[in-house]
Amino acid sequence: MRKVVKLLLPLLAIMLLAGCSNSPMPGSDDKANKVLGKLKANNLQEVDYDYVLSKLGNGTRGAAQALILDARPLKKYQAGHIPTARFLPDNKYEEYKSVLDGVAKDAEIITYCEGYECGKSVNLAVLLKKDGFTNIKVYWAGFPEWEEHNYYEISDVLAMSKFSKDAALFIDARPSKVYRGGTILGAINIPDTKFESYKGRLPMDKTQEVVVFCGGYKCEKSHVVAEHMWDMGYTHVYVLASGYPAWKKEGYPTTGAPVMAKKEDTPKRVNESGFLKFGVDEGSVDGEWFKELINTDSVPSSVAIIDVRSKEEFAKGHFKGAINIPADTDPKEFEAQIPQGKEIVIHCSTGARAMDAWSMFKDTLGYSKEQMDKILYFDAVIDCSGVGECDIEVNEPLGF
Repeated sequence: MRKVVKLLLPLLAIMLLAGCSNSPMPGSDDKANKVLGKLKANNLQEVDYDYVLSKLGNGTRGAAQALILDARPLKKYQAGHIPTARFLPDNKYEEYKSVLDGVAKDAEIITYCEGYECGKSVNLAVLLKKDGFTNIKVYWAGFPEWEEHNYYEISDVLAMSKFSKDAALFIDARPSKVYRGGTILGAINIPDTKFESYKGRLPMDKTQEVVVFCGGYKCEKSHVVAEHMWDMGYTHVYVLASGYPAWKKEGYPTTGAPVMAKKEDTPKRVNESGFLKFGVDEGSVDGEWFKELINTDSVPSSVAIIDVRSKEEFAKGHFKGAINIPADTDPKEFEAQIPQGKEIVIHCSTGARAMDAWSMFKDTLGYSKEQMDKILYFDAVIDCSGVGECDIEVNEPLGF
């Protein structure tokens, strides 16, 4: 996520932190002072908007440099939350604490709630300390400040409510090829990589509610489009982080359907001298076949795996031997980093960025068909927790 604006600490916080509580803002002094007192008594560090923003990376959970926890009630969380935030209410800590499974005790955690008069963020921080977590910070200004200065995420429950009431425009930020294979009913397509070319499709009214989505929690494309729109002055921009996969899984209205090819119709070798096998879709590697190679550590040295996720995502886990070249790298620089004399398989977290990178060689760099046959993308949802420790779910072919 790009930095949107440099904020000054609100007047209330300045007065309280400077010990000026004798001149409180009307109606807020008592509650805010109680929260401040508990925050100080428990030696909790307060952080501001800029600090939280700096920890969010590209807006996806995998790239976040801190675990953001929303201590508010469920309906508040569903209605809107800071990107990457997980739900962990202070009054139902034991019930929802599974969100902390696998989180290191020294991992950075930031709690927030409904602003200066809300004590839930501090309450949650205290519970976390008692549970052994040692690096906890509190975003005291919380969600009220965030929503004034940036876009935010909403749940699929609220998105469906807006859809059923025709209260928002839905924008699919995935590549056009993926969009044509199936999308949320009525959504328009504005791929993040072609935003300048497609932005003419945006509504004239910048107060129009807009829900941007892509391939799920690991997909940054919706965040890229949301940032562009926010910078353009659109004031009601939301990201449906669960994306199209969750929408489809819930049985909500969609368009299109994958055209499945029979196994025997799938071409085998890319060429007589090559090792890779074509998948059903143009430019794809045979997904299940390549997954087996990864799982059995059987990818030969003649094949180079290019991981186009961000550096932060790559650092958290990746395929053995993979080379990290982020998708937003300049095309010529990207090309220069590709190993020579090898067949190439490009992958990301959901398949979308990999597809874009593959298209770059064809459309931007002008590779021939013979050259493109040696560069394929792996269309799969991939979640890596370490080197060679990856869960892989191959996406259904689009059929073209």
